[in-house]
Formats: sequence, C-alpha cells, structure tokens
Amino acid sequence: MLRNILVLLAFILVVSAEGPPIKVPVEISHDKGSFAGVISVEFTGNMSKARFEWNATLRNTSSHQIYRVTFCGKAYDASGQQIRPGDQDCVLRLWANNWQPGSPMVFKGKQSIRSGDGKAPIQVAKFELSAVEVFDHSPNLRHLTTGCPLVWSSALKVFADRKFRPTVMDKGSYTATFAFDGGRVDSALRTT
Repeated sequence: MLRNILVLLAFILVVSAEGPPIKVPVEISHDKGSFAGVISVEFTGNMSKARFEWNATLRNTSSHQIYRVTFCGKAYDASGQQIRPGDQDCVLRLWANNWQPGSPMVFKGKQSIRSGDGKAPIQVAKFELSAVEVFDHSPNLRHLTTGCPLVWSSALKVFADRKFRPTVMDKGSYTATFAFDGGRVDSALRTT
C-alpha cells in the first residue's frame, strides 16, 4: 500500500510540473482567405525530449473554397524566445485541401520534438498559429486570357501541353481554362 501511495505521489508531482494545455483562439486573415477557431496545445517533457499534442477546430470563414492551405504554429517561452525544433521555424505545420466555405476542419495529433540539449522542463508561455500559404484557386489549373481573335488559336496550342487539357473555352471572351490531368489526354489540341 505504501508503494502505491509513493507511485501516486510521484505521478501527481510529474503532472503538476507539466502544466495545463494552452488554448488559443485563432483569427487568421490572409489576402486569399480567412480562418477562425481554437487550438489547444500541450507540451510535456524536457527540451531534449518533449512530447507535443494538439487539437484544433478551425473554420474556413472565407466566402470561397480554399484549395490548399498551410498553417505554421510557433511556440515561445516566458522570455519571448522561440522554441524551435532543430533548424525549423515552425514547431507545428498543418495542411488542408479542398476546404469548403463555412465548413470546420479538425486537426488532432501528437509528436516528439527536440529543441535543445538541456534537461530543463519545456515551458511554453505563448503559441501562435498563422497561415503561410493559401491557394484560393486550384494549383492544377491554368487560365488564359487573350484579347485578340487573331492569336486565339495559336495561344491555345502554346498554352496547353501534354499534361493540361482545356476544360472551358469561350471564344466570345477569348478565355480558356486548362486542368492538369497527368498526361492522359493526347497532346494534339484541335482548335477551329
């Protein structure tokens, strides 16, 4: 029984030294999209071997679909020093694809990080999440706008290649959209 009490006491000391999870409200405004929600992060262990867990629910608050977004999470200690795992700037990277407007997305995970050689406990005082890359159009699309009927046909031939096929062609406005298909379509593009 004394052994069980000692184990319980040791567990309480370890848990109290690690600190509670940090909950951060997220309001991100990017020139190509906006996002809102909350992220909860928890760091345990020491600088040479820390365990990092996160749980985030973010909503695409843009009025349009986001085709791809990359978020960067940065952690800071009480003195304002950034906690960096190795040479990386972000302690956490999150990605999302084909995100509809107004819909939420849940990110949850854990990983081990090493941000130094010391045995001091990792102490995170501040956590920030930012959008570093946002695509509001599919990166697999090409858009062509010519303003002249004389170059329409030749511009289409130059603009397309073996991996892109025309999906929308409007001779009235002389615009076209090409989609990436991995080279499954014949490279000969016929325009009349």
